[in-house]
Amino acid sequence: MPFFGRKEPFDGFDDLPINAEFTLLRWWTLLEDQRPWSDMLADDALGMMRFLIREVLNEARDPDTEYRRGRLIVAARGHGTFRRRQCCGLVQLEQEFETLVEALREELRLGGLGKSVVRDALLLLADDIAAARVAAVTAWRQTPPLHEDTIPMLDRPSYGEP
Repeated sequence: MPFFGRKEPFDGFDDLPINAEFTLLRWWTLLEDQRPWSDMLADDALGMMRFLIREVLNEARDPDTEYRRGRLIVAARGHGTFRRRQCCGLVQLEQEFETLVEALREELRLGGLGKSVVRDALLLLADDIAAARVAAVTAWRQTPPLHEDTIPMLDRPSYGEP
């Protein structure tokens, strides 16, 4: 395997042995038994995470990092807005990104990669994940909830609990 620098890993592409759909399923498996996700309708449970994961993994293999970063931000903002409209709390939105990193780690390990290669791959994705998290949180904060009476519930550590 040739050496790739930190600036242009994998020759400018995120050519990792990982599939966006499998990552999405792994992500969902890690969350589906927890609230609020266990209470969500099946159509709403994934939010915009499918699109977000595709952009994080650069599924289109787009070498234009600026254009691709724009698509990533749009997908992340869409997810943050969607979760706010569902009255999910900021804590849960943040948990989704933490769980995304765990899902990526598990999928890379299942792909047969060693611990050090998995660590390096996650480092390559860290900037995009961090940018997506910031965009999603910003959109969540800028989006009014559907009902004013839900505002006190939004910042609770656990969705829907007293």
